Amino acid sequence: MSLWEPAHKLRISEIIEGSIERPDDQSSKTILVTKLGIRTSRVRVMGTIVDIFRSELSDYMNFTLDDGTGTIRVKVWSEKPVISEIRIGDIVDVIGLVRLYRDEVYLIPELVIKVKDPNWELVRELELHLFSFLRIGEFYVTRKVSLHKNILKILDSLDMGDGVPKETLEKFLNVSGDELERELDILLREGIIYETNEGAYKRLGSLDEK
Repeated sequence: MSLWEPAHKLRISEIIEGSIERPDDQSSKTILVTKLGIRTSRVRVMGTIVDIFRSELSDYMNFTLDDGTGTIRVKVWSEKPVISEIRIGDIVDVIGLVRLYRDEVYLIPELVIKVKDPNWELVRELELHLFSFLRIGEFYVTRKVSLHKNILKILDSLDMGDGVPKETLEKFLNVSGDELERELDILLREGIIYETNEGAYKRLGSLDEK
């Protein structure tokens, strides 16, 4: 990953429901991996502030952001002018780094922007709907190509001359029978594999794997 990366616009639920890859050393970034496969350390979320805590002993403060899909805390150790002016009920756009501490995923802000026109929330929601549509399409296309290649790799590895039974493919690929059946049907129609009289599958040609 490059030293600088764009902040991905996400819903809070995508952050909370994703998995966190923690660095081996303090010089590395914490990486968020969403369910649709986005890997990033920087995110951008817009929501309403529903709670604020300010320490009386230091410059530390945190506020809780709610975008309708979930809530997340934003922790600040040195208040800046914009942050010192925020109030409960304000709509803000936060660009920040993802962190994990004691099973809590939170954000360290790089930039906090007060949103004066609430219509920008609708604009962001439309953006997120479009992004989700594109991500889901890319995710399933990538998964389909991967499954296609993995079937052929298993046939190459396990075929001892009599082919590989469907049950064996299903076990090694960890996919449903219906999904495997659809992919096998495509490979059969494309003439890449064939089915033996015993119900096993064998590979006919080689797959161009670029």
